[in-house]
Amino acid sequence: MLGPDVEIEIEACDECNTIVDVDGVGERIRAAGGGMIGLIGAQSNQCPRALDLGRQFRMLGVPAVMGGFPVSGCIAMLPTLPDDLQEALDLGIHLFAGEACTALRSALPRSPAKPTNARSGFHCHRAGGGYCRGA
Repeated sequence: MLGPDVEIEIEACDECNTIVDVDGVGERIRAAGGGMIGLIGAQSNQCPRALDLGRQFRMLGVPAVMGGFPVSGCIAMLPTLPDDLQEALDLGIHLFAGEACTALRSALPRSPAKPTNARSGFHCHRAGGGYCRGA
């Protein structure tokens, strides 16, 4: 999707057993020349903390996406987003419902050789406006 010269490095962190070092992660992303934060899999009781982390990463200029059951449910079933998810959009955090492996195709840059319509089975609200839905 991104081209043969792009390396992907994933660093997973779960605050059930560690504390997220926001400044350290931000520094590593800058040193790598770019990256993003995925606030994923948050349960309803964890959403306030996920939004708190999102605020901190966005203040550092780090792109962020947020998903999980509560986000997916709100996007799929409610006519308007709750205030906290609207705040996330206002901060520039992309909200995804559905599987990340599919939904991230709409957020990541594409290699010129790859098709741009290879999306399916997701919904997303784009920070800054816009809504898309995959088949």
